[in-house]
Amino acid sequence: IQFSAEGDEIVNFKLKTKQKVGIGRVKIIAQSGKETAVHEIEVDIRPSNPVSFEAKDYVLDPGQSIDAKLVLDGLTGTNKGTIEVSTTPAINLEKRLSYLIRYPHGCVEQTTSGSFPQLYLSALSNLKPNEKKEVTANVKAGIERLQLFQTTEGGFSYWPGESYESEWGSNYAGHFILEAERQGYRLPANMKRNWVSYQKDRARNWSMTGGSGERHRSSEQLTQAYRLYLLALSDNAEIGAMNRLREERKLDDAAKWRLASAYSLIGQKEIAKRLVSDAKADLPDYRELSNSFGSGIRDRAIILEAQSILDDKTKGSESLKYLAKEMRSERWMSTQETAYCLLSIAKFCKVDGSKSTSKLSYILNGESKQSLTVGGKIEKIVLTKKGSQKERYANLKNTGSTALFVTVITEKIPLQGKEKRKSSKLGMNVVYQDMDGKPIDVKDLVQGTEFVALVRI
Repeated sequence: IQFSAEGDEIVNFKLKTKQKVGIGRVKIIAQSGKETAVHEIEVDIRPSNPVSFEAKDYVLDPGQSIDAKLVLDGLTGTNKGTIEVSTTPAINLEKRLSYLIRYPHGCVEQTTSGSFPQLYLSALSNLKPNEKKEVTANVKAGIERLQLFQTTEGGFSYWPGESYESEWGSNYAGHFILEAERQGYRLPANMKRNWVSYQKDRARNWSMTGGSGERHRSSEQLTQAYRLYLLALSDNAEIGAMNRLREERKLDDAAKWRLASAYSLIGQKEIAKRLVSDAKADLPDYRELSNSFGSGIRDRAIILEAQSILDDKTKGSESLKYLAKEMRSERWMSTQETAYCLLSIAKFCKVDGSKSTSKLSYILNGESKQSLTVGGKIEKIVLTKKGSQKERYANLKNTGSTALFVTVITEKIPLQGKEKRKSSKLGMNVVYQDMDGKPIDVKDLVQGTEFVALVRI
């Protein structure tokens, strides 16, 4: 812009970014005579698409081999390929854990879900030093954030700053801080003591509210059973309240398993075994949008945790196979379902202590052959995009004597226009209209135009 006199000028110009996430910079230089002024503006270049995951599962019997192709054609810097291998059923760890950590909302349940499973990652996967460091930082951040939810009564509210407690949230967050402390993490002053005081008061004064419906009754029983289990875990068992719940008429199966865990922790293992002698593990599926925010998968994960505590490896193995299958599937899982599955599977694998190992030999992109000894923990082979290569190839062969479970995962943010359309039992149609209801083409919209997006699911 040229100025021949004092005044203002406006210039409009377009910017085109690279197909890359990061910081772009616009530099403005003003000169007058010998004087120069420079101003630099940083522009955050963000993707217009979310992270995309694709996973394929294989079972490699001894001597069997497969060729896997990973397509890494997303935005620069967002491409990652991971091959997970173990002698225990695959659980799609990379995808499920990334979902929890990246989840954008922060109620007490979601905050806890993001941090809780990371306590047990070392039982599931051989972590590298930088991964251990990241896990430690995430767990500490979770504990710190939970301070914002704790009320003067000692329980935890659903959202930060609320004055009333969420009973299930208080259980869930309390479970996390107990397990974190047991693993050496330091808790804020009085956080645990105030929470224990709140839980003991609720446990002693608990009674069925008489809410409508079978599901409501089951949820209330499970909430109290969970509370009693946690008090036992913190060495503050309320035996009187435990006995009262055990005598409850039509005690729900999930509550039986949770209560049995409490009895087992205080050394009354015979009572625990009798309590679950007629309890089912394969519960019907459901989805609860309040109370305990439960589901059939969440309850099955709670049962697997109980089976670990009761040292029931036979039934626990069946629960493990069921949950691993659900984790590998494409179905959507809530944050709580995902977190409970991860932590219960990790606990069971630690208890089961399977010593079976096998060997994997692999060749990446025709390079030299490498080998890996694989056990119950997940071993990860990470592939990144090299230069302009959009495809990476891996030849995998089981050279051991035990079957191997392999998951090949690609993670990327697709380029605009390169997204894959995908649906599962759900369809969506979007129509754009002006304010008079007439169809419009969004490509022709001028900034500031008001319009309606009519979405049909």
